[in-house]
Amino acid sequence: MSHHARFGRGTPVLTAFAACFVLMLSMGCAHENPASQLTGMPAGTGFVLRTSQGDAGQHKYSIFIPRDYNPAVKYPTVVFLHGVGESGSDGIGCTTVGIGPAIAKRNGNFPFIVIFPQTGMDWCTADSEKIMLDALHDAQKNYSIDADRVSLTGMSSGGKGTWVLGARHPEIFAALVPMGGFGAAEEVPKLTKVPIWVLHNSGDFIVGVGNSREMVQKIKESGGNIQYTEYDAGGHDCWDAAYDEGQLFSWMMSQRHSTLAGAAPKGPMGN
Repeated sequence: MSHHARFGRGTPVLTAFAACFVLMLSMGCAHENPASQLTGMPAGTGFVLRTSQGDAGQHKYSIFIPRDYNPAVKYPTVVFLHGVGESGSDGIGCTTVGIGPAIAKRNGNFPFIVIFPQTGMDWCTADSEKIMLDALHDAQKNYSIDADRVSLTGMSSGGKGTWVLGARHPEIFAALVPMGGFGAAEEVPKLTKVPIWVLHNSGDFIVGVGNSREMVQKIKESGGNIQYTEYDAGGHDCWDAAYDEGQLFSWMMSQRHSTLAGAAPKGPMGN
C-alpha cells in the first residue's frame, strides 16, 4: 500500500447522478453470487439470507457466518454498505461486489461476521439508516457478535454512507473504512474520535479521488485519527487490492470501541 501525505483537488468530481449512471454501466447488472463459490461449509455458516423487522419495516439482508463459527465465542463484525450497482431488495445483490467476493476467495475462512444490509442508491437517507440499524439489531439477536468490535465500511455511494452513518452512530462503531467514496465534509466534526482508514484509486473516473483527499485533510486538521491509502491505479475498485492485501482486516480486527471514550457500546448493538 502507498500512503500519501499530499492532498489536493484531484480528479474533478462528477455529479452524484452522473457518477451513479456511469457506475452502473461500468459494473454491469449481474455479478456472481459469492455464496455459490463456497465449498464444504458447515451447516448454519456461510452466506445466510435473513429478513429484518424493525423501524424500516421488513427488509432482506445477508449475513456471513465464519466457517469456524462457535456461538460461545464473540466475533468481530463488519457492516458493509454496497454501491449503487448492488442496490435492490433481494438481500443478495449486496454481497456480490466488494467484501463478499473477498470472503469467497478465502472459501469462508474469514474471521468476521459480516452484515450486508441493502437499500437503494443513497445510504444517507433516514430510511436507509433504519435499514442498516434493523439489520444490525437482527444480527445481534441471532448471532454471537462482539459489540466492542463492530466496524462500518462501504464502497462508492456506500463510502459516503460510511462517513454519514458513522458520524450519526459513534455509540456503535469501533472503526470506519470508506472506500472510493464521495465526501461528506459537513460530518467532519463528528468524525474526529473514531479510527478511520480511507482508500481510493488515484485514477478513479467515477468518484474523483479529491473526495477522499479533502476528507482526510479536513479530519487531520481537526485532530482526528485517520490514515489514507491512495493506490496509483485507474478504475473505481480500490477495495479489491485492499482486501487482497489483508492488512486492512488485521487493522479492523484490532480496533475496540471501548478504547475510544472509555464507555461501553450502547444502542442497537449494545447490551
